[in-house]
Amino acid sequence: MSAELQALEDAITDFELADDDLIDPKRLSAAIDRLQAKQARVLHRCKQRGDWQLARVPPATWAARQCGMSRHQAADRLCVGKQLESLPEVAGALGKGEIGYQAVSAVCHLRERLGDRWPAGLESDLVRYARQFTVERFRFVCK
Repeated sequence: MSAELQALEDAITDFELADDDLIDPKRLSAAIDRLQAKQARVLHRCKQRGDWQLARVPPATWAARQCGMSRHQAADRLCVGKQLESLPEVAGALGKGEIGYQAVSAVCHLRERLGDRWPAGLESDLVRYARQFTVERFRFVCK
């Protein structure tokens, strides 16, 4: 286990002792969203390395088993992990807490669907919309 992961786990243990009445839910959500994006990047790297091949199951099934989540959630993380590398404005807005993981996921799935047809300037527009719209409305925009 890396020292960084151990430090994160220790910080979480300390944080769990904090008074829930004193925690800003918006900031907590932004921190969780950043961790979900990190998980997505880690799972994407595992897929690239072929960690899933030894289990003889598809990557999403392997990721679901490793992380205790549904295959749908695992497939989402794999998509986000792959696409986020090519979306620096989206990653930056997520890192600043300006948009959440669900909006990032919607953009990443749209990026995957469009592939080479991804138009220049679309990322900036989508980040602006994600800041302004509810998650439900933003997902509709991406569809």
